[in-house]
Amino acid sequence: MHDLVPAPWNGVIYEFMDVVRRMEDATLVAPVVPDPYNRSFWKNCRKTMRNTLGRLLALAAMPTASEAPRTEVEGDFDLTFYACQFPHEIREINCVPGWRKRTRKACIFLLETWSRDVEKLRQHYRHLDMFDHVFVFNAGSVPLIQRHTRTPVTYLPTAVDTLLLPASRYTVSQRCVDYVCIGRRLNRVHGRMLELCGRDNRFYVFDLWRGMKAKDWDAVRLQNADLAARARHYVVWKPVKGTGAAAETTLTTRYFEGASSGAVMIGSTPDIPEFKGLFSSPEAIVNMPTDPDRTADFLEQLEADADRYAAIARANRLDVLSRHDWAHRWAEMLAVLGLASSPGLDARLAELRRRHAVESGAEPHLIEVRLPAAMPVAAPTLAAASAMASASSPVSAAPPGGLHNAIPGTLSGALPGTIPGDAALPNPEPAQARQAH
Repeated sequence: MHDLVPAPWNGVIYEFMDVVRRMEDATLVAPVVPDPYNRSFWKNCRKTMRNTLGRLLALAAMPTASEAPRTEVEGDFDLTFYACQFPHEIREINCVPGWRKRTRKACIFLLETWSRDVEKLRQHYRHLDMFDHVFVFNAGSVPLIQRHTRTPVTYLPTAVDTLLLPASRYTVSQRCVDYVCIGRRLNRVHGRMLELCGRDNRFYVFDLWRGMKAKDWDAVRLQNADLAARARHYVVWKPVKGTGAAAETTLTTRYFEGASSGAVMIGSTPDIPEFKGLFSSPEAIVNMPTDPDRTADFLEQLEADADRYAAIARANRLDVLSRHDWAHRWAEMLAVLGLASSPGLDARLAELRRRHAVESGAEPHLIEVRLPAAMPVAAPTLAAASAMASASSPVSAAPPGGLHNAIPGTLSGALPGTIPGDAALPNPEPAQARQAH
């Protein structure tokens, strides 16, 4: 849904699909959609009316009309992997007629599944019966969703493209941004941080706009990663849905992005059981006081303890390299589906282990990463569909440089298979090259 809804949350699935494409010999199949930045006045009016109607129908658990055009796909596949953000997008995969008859196995990764909304959206969850396995990233919703589908449902946290930029790209002295906050923030603490930064000549980067739309997802990913890699502190607050006893929280992708960056994460820890199993350090996130009068003392005490400061950042980075890259999630999915690992996946996991060994035993500024030689590509036999995939033609091969804009589509390739040269490891091209793909 990237071209239709080029909103910030869709970048998570775009990144996952891009990493998968780099590991597997894959062909992206996606509907052609209009340019969302080139709409006439009346087209914008129709789009607004359709979106409003869609939200009303979603509240009533009624089907909505799809914007994804019918897309014909030829060939048979071992696996179809579909990913989307919201329950009402589950059935968008049907824009590819007959897709289920031509794939041996199918799975879906569904991101936003708040427990309090499962019952009222139950009609959407019944479409999950099309798949062999369902992965969701909100663990608390698993038993509730399972009531509305015959398909097994498994918790799968999100992750990060750990190798997009190494944390070692900048030394501590080169981390020129004092605080980075992308996404949600606690306004009373945010206001106090602005005051302190103005007083102490600190550099604080945070979101200024609402309703943002991405024109180039590769550029968005690279900018966010580079910004985090230049930061000393990465501010992340837990999401909360509802209030009081009914309040629910989950572990968002921002935690993995912050851990991967080599910055110290500050903010709030999600109070959910699965969090403790994902990070080894008890201080993976240093909890900030919510009283703004205590903000200055908190920041001063944290930075005064250099050894503690370095240990937190180091432990988080090593955690991500060892278990929170998208390759780790892909490996988990293949294991659940009973599919063998591919040479491309094995190559990326090996690079992650190598990077972990280097970063755990060397000074960060001494780490040097080299690209491996190109690897052969096998014949396509995998299909992966994403509500976050798009291409310039109904059926097109994904270029070696990366997966481009996204919408309900299909990624096809080899399982097992290998990856073209730049994907074999995983260190990305320079910014200019990536943006030109």
